[in-house]
Amino acid sequence: GWTHGTGGFAKAAQSDTSRHNFATNALSFIQQNGFDGIDVDWEYPGFQDGPKPGHPDDVENHVLLLEELKRVFKPEGLMVTAAFGAPPSRVDESYPETERICNSLDMVNLMTYDFHGGWENVIGHHSPFTSDGNHPNDPTNTWNVKTSVDYWIEKGCPANKLTLGLGAYGRVFKATTSEVDRLQPGTTSGVRGTYTREDGYMAFHEICNWDSHIDSATQSAVAINGDLWAGFETVQSANVKLDYL
Repeated sequence: GWTHGTGGFAKAAQSDTSRHNFATNALSFIQQNGFDGIDVDWEYPGFQDGPKPGHPDDVENHVLLLEELKRVFKPEGLMVTAAFGAPPSRVDESYPETERICNSLDMVNLMTYDFHGGWENVIGHHSPFTSDGNHPNDPTNTWNVKTSVDYWIEKGCPANKLTLGLGAYGRVFKATTSEVDRLQPGTTSGVRGTYTREDGYMAFHEICNWDSHIDSATQSAVAINGDLWAGFETVQSANVKLDYL
């Protein structure tokens, strides 16, 4: 995932030979262990920032790698799936050949979560179904579930291949002013759950007894506990996404 970044993906995907070697080695490993297929989690082709920056050539090589995996795996009846950053801006930068990508896969697993988090200093829901365009890090009002999924379909990805990611956790901010609300200043520094023990990241069972409601602007679940604000998922908020799905 994110901490692996480009990692070894770029080398595996850089030539016809490396792509074929990766696919056949993966096939051998999968068959030896009785798996159903392979899921590729490259975050993200062509992305210049992050823990291990990528290169512009990775964008096309990523597609060629998925196509080679399909060529090698399909005759064996095995699946090829992949995880993808969901927002339209990520699609444009990393997955412009959207239709080719989707044609090479059995399932397209959209990471429709972590749209906002501790890398920002304004409180925001990490998996909003919709939004109001007021978050300063979302000026185009596209960093939300519905807009992202609609864009993948618009770019030629069959809806029946798309999976909608639901985050079974919350992103938690501590308000840095007297107002504990979305779009207000906040930080995740030092905000840790008893069990998850990661700044700004709490499990459902660490949040579920807080005061909660459905935020009208995002159609998503919010929980508040003193000066702590959490965007998370409940049955009610998940049903909004499932009705759309």
